[in-house]
Amino acid sequence: MPNLNTGILARVPLMMPDDALLGVFEKTVQPIAKRILALDDQAEVLLAMRDTLLPKLVSGELRVKAAEKIVEAVA
Repeated sequence: MPNLNTGILARVPLMMPDDALLGVFEKTVQPIAKRILALDDQAEVLLAMRDTLLPKLVSGELRVKAAEKIVEAVA
């Protein structure tokens, strides 16, 4: 909005939770956030493996059994 500025926003009342509630929220959300980051890392590894193995499998340069051994060695 062109006419919205910090002076207008400063007058808008905001409700803030107390520190105890914020602590409970953080304690609840932190394991979920860690799991999301771990799964994101795992997805990156799997994408890299797919991008490496798929062209070799399609071209016949690599057989499925050999690819399974490579994946097991990495995992």
